[in-house]
Amino acid sequence: MRSVDQSGSLIMSGMLHVNPELRARRAPSACGFMSMENFRALARDVREGSVGLVTLDCVDFEALAAGFGEDLGLALLGVLLDKAMGGFAEFFPNCGIIGVEKTGIGGYAIFFRTDPAGRCDLFDAYAGFRFRVQESLSAQSARYLEHPPTLRIGLALLEPRPGEDLDKTLFRALLQARRVAESKPDSERFAMHREFMDMLARGDIRILFQPVVDFSTGGVLGWEALARGGGQGLMAEARTLFGFAAEVGESLALERLCLCRALDAVPAGFRGRLFLNVHTQSLHDAEAFFAEIRALAEGAGVAPSDVVLEFSERNLVADQDALQRKLELCRAAGLLIAVDDVGAGTTNLHFLSQVRPDFIKADGSLIRGIESNPIKRTMIETLVLLAQKVGGKLLAEGVETETEFSSLVSMGVYAGQGHLFARPAAALETPQVEVPSKIDVRGIESGELNCRLKSREITQATISVPSGTAISAVKAALEGKPPMSSIVVVRGDRPVGLLMNYNLDRRLGTKYGVSLYYNRPVDTLMDTAPLVVDAEQAIEEVAGAAMQRANDKIYDDIVVVERRRLLGTVSVQKMLDTLMRVQIELAKGSNPLTGLPGNVTIEQELEKRNRQKISSGIMYLDLDNFKAYNDVYGFKSGDRVIVATAQIIRTAVAAHGRPSDFIGHIGGDDFLVIGDPTTIRAVCDDIARQFEERIPEFYNEEDRRCGYIEAKGRDGQPARFPLVSASMGILDATFEHPVSQEELSHRAAEIKKFAKGTVGNSVVRDRRAPLGSQPPA
Repeated sequence: MRSVDQSGSLIMSGMLHVNPELRARRAPSACGFMSMENFRALARDVREGSVGLVTLDCVDFEALAAGFGEDLGLALLGVLLDKAMGGFAEFFPNCGIIGVEKTGIGGYAIFFRTDPAGRCDLFDAYAGFRFRVQESLSAQSARYLEHPPTLRIGLALLEPRPGEDLDKTLFRALLQARRVAESKPDSERFAMHREFMDMLARGDIRILFQPVVDFSTGGVLGWEALARGGGQGLMAEARTLFGFAAEVGESLALERLCLCRALDAVPAGFRGRLFLNVHTQSLHDAEAFFAEIRALAEGAGVAPSDVVLEFSERNLVADQDALQRKLELCRAAGLLIAVDDVGAGTTNLHFLSQVRPDFIKADGSLIRGIESNPIKRTMIETLVLLAQKVGGKLLAEGVETETEFSSLVSMGVYAGQGHLFARPAAALETPQVEVPSKIDVRGIESGELNCRLKSREITQATISVPSGTAISAVKAALEGKPPMSSIVVVRGDRPVGLLMNYNLDRRLGTKYGVSLYYNRPVDTLMDTAPLVVDAEQAIEEVAGAAMQRANDKIYDDIVVVERRRLLGTVSVQKMLDTLMRVQIELAKGSNPLTGLPGNVTIEQELEKRNRQKISSGIMYLDLDNFKAYNDVYGFKSGDRVIVATAQIIRTAVAAHGRPSDFIGHIGGDDFLVIGDPTTIRAVCDDIARQFEERIPEFYNEEDRRCGYIEAKGRDGQPARFPLVSASMGILDATFEHPVSQEELSHRAAEIKKFAKGTVGNSVVRDRRAPLGSQPPA
């Protein structure tokens, strides 16, 4: 029999490949699924030592493949074998796999060497192995199937009797494996059950707390108590712990233990909400149960009104009217109610509206990739609205990325929890989270934002395929990527279409999707009219265009081109996050390019000095020939000059000014410095010197040598323009008497005009009486 080699040809894409020359030479009878060569190899292994087998059978596999397509069926078999092989190494570390054979349309047999003396240990480990493989396959298939596939996993030893041929031995082992697979494991027999019962008897449960963050303040709203099995065994995992408890009928005993341990673990002086998970099976005597929880909470020093009982959507009973009546008793006991895992089970909106929970917790499956999945966004927005209507709050579970966080905040989600904020821990952690501001889409659509950033600055590399590429190849390229990943279809280097991963999955996930589309060209499914923008286009313009798209495309990626050639893509979330940061800077009165205070803060500073009668020297700086430079070298180079100007001013003020001096960016190429009248001239002279030294760096060698560039003037006629220089005009203001904004603006305009009349870097000081030195006329 051929040995397993993960790099060889025995297993490929989850399927077993048999040598075509041996297809006609099959093993006899029960071993008909094996080639004669492998049958003989197995016979040698049996003669040489003890051999066992594990059987894997997917129940109703034929119906599943017929309903969802052959490709999904084959992929499911591959996942089954992969999980089984991984679990085998974990649970049977002293056994060596010698081969894998396919036993029919939906099954496998794994043959392995074992020690006869370890027979009991083998069957002890089998229960955990069986449970792990079923749970792993269920989790993996949840993305495609509403209900997890049912597995029959059996175990047997090949124990030949005297004079018996291998065919009969194997036949008997297969029958034994099937009986083991179809029977419930003897709980007293297997170590897994012993471990579980011992854990209950000892009360060996660990309680971890995960903070729930308030999205309006960034503080902690409360903590969810999460139970884990003690020690490092199989029961340490919550899914295994509670799944096995349900299988052996011990769910209620485990839950009572967890509730007691959670309340015992709450420290003295607890303040906040305490979220406790409760199974609906516990509500057999609801009134007594809620009274017990209330008493336990009061005994632990926790106000009952701060206790939130979470009922998972996955565990809701069919008789929801009866459940609703029981939950009214929960409210009567002064406890709060949350419906957990919403979006992962079968709860309908009518039930939520009738129960009117205090909190609705959206399942993590709705949160993952929400920044770029329009369907998930619509669902969350619907739940936000529903929560508001029933007087509750929407909480998000499983928040793991900054973009998920900012998306949830922008949609009005009240609070949430996840690894982004804090992992579950034994202590009550209290992170203070910086909450992102909500992006004002109205500002985008009205053109009120002006961030000067270009699309190229947030463009990311993307996957591209030539027109005509098979959808199967596209699916392979997108395998493992988030739903809102995309692929650009090109002809040569020019984009002709876009295909979002979630759209591809939606088409292939229909009943006949794989059969219809898998081998067809990508042109069949791609969006032939995606939003395509130039790399130099301002982000706020792109955002405005993106927001005007049809609802089914509003969150699709934006294709960025440079001279019509593909440069990359921009996700809507990245674009909105960038604009959000711009809004924050604008709200703070800062210029997003230089980080210097903008007009709002400048006005506040002037008003403060006017009110406090602080004598000041006010310098206005304007760049000469900057428009011509921008026209020739481009906006990106122009921005570099603006940033350099800000750096030069900062350096000069630090060297010659006072700590109280103020630097502002009025906008464009206009700056302002408010400082001490006795030092402001030295600041200006240093700025002029630095400009003389640094500005040539921003020109090419030929233009530096010439000392000018050729461009069109404001009249549209070609002209020569000297290198960029700085014109500075200084106003003195004593502010002994109030100075109006109109008076200040008029005097500033005059001195700036006079300064710009001088060629090159210049400093001009107004020699008239300082502003505010005389009473207003």
